[in-house]
Amino acid sequence: CYNIYNNIFLSSIFKKGNINMDIIQIYNNYYKYIYNYALKLSCHPDDALDITQETFLTALNKIYTLKNEEAVSGWLRRICFNKFIDENKKNPL
Repeated sequence: CYNIYNNIFLSSIFKKGNINMDIIQIYNNYYKYIYNYALKLSCHPDDALDITQETFLTALNKIYTLKNEEAVSGWLRRICFNKFIDENKKNPL
């Protein structure tokens, strides 16, 4: 579960510049949050798992685009929402 203290902890990691640690901490702290958000969007557990996986893969590849270390949850939610939209474009209902 995420909270403001996790964001402060992540902020200190970002300042050290340890990218591998960043994505591991982000994943550990936000996986359930992003999965639940993806499940809310998709209403299907299997689709939510796929969207969550794609969200974290994109986060790994785009971690350098995160400008504000304290905005991790919003950044991940935006990536997740975009992945949901992409998935619906590929497989419309």
